[in-house]
Amino acid sequence: MPKSMCKFNFNDVRPALSKFNRQVRKEVEKVGKEAVEYAVENGDYNNVTGKARASNHYEVDENNNLILYNDCGYADEIEANGKDVIGGAALFAEQKLREAFKKR
Repeated sequence: MPKSMCKFNFNDVRPALSKFNRQVRKEVEKVGKEAVEYAVENGDYNNVTGKARASNHYEVDENNNLILYNDCGYADEIEANGKDVIGGAALFAEQKLREAFKKR
């Protein structure tokens, strides 16, 4: 019994997929920047040296995943003591991304 096969060359849709990927990355980077600004403006801790607020950053990996982090050596201690360093910014970013990519 013959097998049913369908062959298709996706070369004609690759430009559209690349464009879509660039648009997604641009939006994720925008939200990353906004999230870092949110963390700086809304951190509820005493920032005596300025290092903790200046250490908030974001990255977007090759799969367009947004990574928020604070590379100050003691940011985790501040968060562990109930203060918001970057955690609130992560929730902010999640909400912004949900809004940006909700089904229309």
